[in-house]
Order: sequence, then C-alpha cells, then structure tokens
Amino acid sequence: MNEHIPVPGRRREPTGGPHGELGLAVDVDEREGHVLVRVRGVIDFWSAGPLQEQVNTSLRGRRPHLVFDLREVTFIDSTGLGLLVSVHRRAEAGGGWLHIARPSPLVLRLLEATNLDHLFHLYADVDAAAADS
Repeated sequence: MNEHIPVPGRRREPTGGPHGELGLAVDVDEREGHVLVRVRGVIDFWSAGPLQEQVNTSLRGRRPHLVFDLREVTFIDSTGLGLLVSVHRRAEAGGGWLHIARPSPLVLRLLEATNLDHLFHLYADVDAAAADS
C-alpha cells in the first residue's frame, strides 16, 4: 500500500488570513495608459502563479505598461523575484515597461541584495511611476 504522508516543513498549506488563501491580495486597476497592480502580502512559490494569471488577464489586448505597487508586500522569495523579472522582460519585449512603486523595506533590501534594483525602475510613489514612460 502506497500512502502519501506529508512531511512537516516541506509544503506550506494555505492558511487563509487577511490576504486570502495564499497570503496574497491583488487589486488590478486598468487605467488610461497603464495597469496598476497593487500587491499585498506574500509573493512566493505558492502565490506567484495566481499573481501571474491576474497580470496575464489584465494585459490581454493591451500594451504592457505596468505599475506594481509593492508597499504592502510582507515577504517575497526567489520565485517572486523571478516573477518580477519575467514580467519586466515580457513587458519590454512587447514594447512596454514594468515600473515598481513604493517597494516595502523588505522588497527594497532584497532587490538591492540581488542587484535587481539596477534592472527595475523604482519609484517612491505610484503617480511618478505611472507618469514616467
């Protein structure tokens, strides 16, 4: 009899909480000239897929001009950083851009530690990020 026995610490189970099942809440606001994506909570292995799906849905038929507001991101892992790089590259390949507004102190430290702060355009507020094209 083969029975799967979960190993503690090997897989995070959804816990609910203030940011939903995956610890992530995303608001997508399609504005004139760009899409504002407000992200709150955790961007990790488990939540990156649903975030990517929301971004893909909002970009269908549009030029990829994105502002990610990351002020309320409480944690981001390597999968989350990879997602940001992927969205950035896809936007540029499509003649658009990804601007990051108000990165939380944690996100900013990780971007600096990985030298990704040199890849992304970082802004102190959403309006400046949206205005700079």
